[in-house]
Amino acid sequence: WVREYDLKELVKDMLEYDLKECQKNLYLQDGGYILRNFYE
Repeated sequence: WVREYDLKELVKDMLEYDLKECQKNLYLQDGGYILRNFYE
């Protein structure tokens, strides 16, 4: 088993994904869509 990410890269990727999801949700809300909150 060989590690592909170190912790810093993993956290960076996770934050980038979360930021994109937030931007997408804001875009949809601005367009009048009602979003439901699904929490893991």
